[in-house]
Amino acid sequence: ITVTADNSVSVASATPTLCINTVLTNITHTTTGATGIGLVTGLPSGVTASWASNTITISGTPTVSGVYDYSIPLTGGCGVIN
Repeated sequence: ITVTADNSVSVASATPTLCINTVLTNITHTTTGATGIGLVTGLPSGVTASWASNTITISGTPTVSGVYDYSIPLTGGCGVIN
């Protein structure tokens, strides 16, 4: 019997405050067990998330002001983390 641990994800590498239309310094999350990410929600227009080599990278240039709580579900592996 092989029992695999649930997926895990680290806290954000940064929680920046920046001006509208200013390039965001990348925010990263390290993942364990996942094979990708699902539908990302809650990011401002102009900002996207990608996954490669067990790292989620959030990047871009926000084109709208506000405070954004985002959700990035992990795919693959065991368990789903938002």
